[in-house]
Amino acid sequence: MPYILSDLSRTPFSGIAVNKKLLNICTKWIDEGNAVFYPPSDQCTVLNFTGNLGAATGIFYSTMFQLRKWEFNVKKAGETIEVSPVHQQYYQLTQKQKEDLESRIKKGLASASQSVADLELLEHDLRKYQDFIKYFGMEYNEESGSFENTKNNDEHTLKAIFIDQIDYHAGSTGQGAGRLSMSFMQQQNIMPTIVQNFLEMQSPEDTEKNSKLKDIPIVEKKLLEEKWKAYNTWKEIFIPEVKKRYVRIQGLVNSREKSVEEYKEWLKPVVARHKLIEEGFENPKVAGRYKTLFVNSIGQAISYNNMTVWAWKSFAPSELQKASGEIIAKARLNKLIDPYDKWTRDNIIFHPEHGIQATYPWVTKELVDQWVKEIKSEYLSSSNKLYYIFFVLSFDRTNIKFPTGSEIEDVDVGLNSNMMSQNILLAKLLEIKAQQAELERHINAMLGIQNDIGEFKTSEIKKPGLSESFDKFFNIELISLKRKGPYETDFEDRITKFYLKQMGGGWYATILKFIKDKVGFGEISS
Repeated sequence: MPYILSDLSRTPFSGIAVNKKLLNICTKWIDEGNAVFYPPSDQCTVLNFTGNLGAATGIFYSTMFQLRKWEFNVKKAGETIEVSPVHQQYYQLTQKQKEDLESRIKKGLASASQSVADLELLEHDLRKYQDFIKYFGMEYNEESGSFENTKNNDEHTLKAIFIDQIDYHAGSTGQGAGRLSMSFMQQQNIMPTIVQNFLEMQSPEDTEKNSKLKDIPIVEKKLLEEKWKAYNTWKEIFIPEVKKRYVRIQGLVNSREKSVEEYKEWLKPVVARHKLIEEGFENPKVAGRYKTLFVNSIGQAISYNNMTVWAWKSFAPSELQKASGEIIAKARLNKLIDPYDKWTRDNIIFHPEHGIQATYPWVTKELVDQWVKEIKSEYLSSSNKLYYIFFVLSFDRTNIKFPTGSEIEDVDVGLNSNMMSQNILLAKLLEIKAQQAELERHINAMLGIQNDIGEFKTSEIKKPGLSESFDKFFNIELISLKRKGPYETDFEDRITKFYLKQMGGGWYATILKFIKDKVGFGEISS
């Protein structure tokens, strides 16, 4: 099941909430005083208007600007677009733009992938030369750009490298060990211990001083001394070369890392633009709706555009405005009416079945805590605003271009209001934060940037106590001595008469009248 506050839509004409679970559970929230949410069925309407090209766009923007003037917070919650290829002009402006962005993204990702492949090869070579640097008892200081001695050289490994990769080819005429190499002499049992003897040597004098080496044949001693000279000559030649190549490869690695990051930064706005152009058919529900839409015709030049907007504003009935509000303010200061309280966290935001993770599985508690701070700072800073009116406005615009060249626009403007307490508003606005973060995650996933996923633990739902089970079993209601929450609990008298009634006659009627006036409802055309 998705996040319980995700769907605030209504059924046409009746105005009843589509989200039945939310509609059923919100009465329990009100009875307990833990939260207030109610979608009045008589405060929902859809206005249809048909006009010339640009008329629907004018209605949308004039409504949005006016809501801001009325001090509403306004956020776009979603948008989809679908354009028939027959409508060439509009198709070029929208769908063709998305196709061009897709082409740019593919080319950019190909370049980024090649840079990543080159980077991995360079990093492999860098690790190889870094090992050589350690074997020689040095380390590279990036700040000073110089090599420093660590006095922890690995002479044994260097000898093994010399034997296997340098001396192995001495006297070689083809495949296999060279006839003058120590490996060949050991394999052919000419000098079976020469490799071990060379590894034990610390200096040429060891052939006379070392108890294990002084008794070996003179021929082997002379050969060991010659191999020791060759070994030191190789080190003298190899050390400067290793340093030079290490510095060069390190520079190339840094350059490639920078180019990969630059590719990703260049592509971020392109991917973001592509994601924001969301086609209607990408959503199965929207695609099914378009299939049965009466104006839809494959042979006609038609475009569809749907936008959903949230607008909310603090709200208090006139009766409460007469009081000084000292009690509410004092409770707020004492953190008694915190919108992010334990009940809201356990029963809404972090609920294991219908919490925010049900829709956004990647959300962590740390993320939610951060978003809550931002929402409180931006939208819930007032100390005495406990209740809000929350509007969901939908604009379904259809553009039709006739074969004659003339165009019309038809728009369905949906308006429905909801009453909610501050904690419900907080939980609802988390969706905006999640949508913004999801866009960033989508961009990162496209570009191969790892998204950090923290641990998310949902709170355990408290099991019903003995008294609750007893009441349920005998189907009786006992007077509960449990303290109710801080919000309104009297739905029949206070919420309906003082809140919902003033909402309907106040902002709902005002916004509805504004849209009707812009459309020209009731005017007689001359």
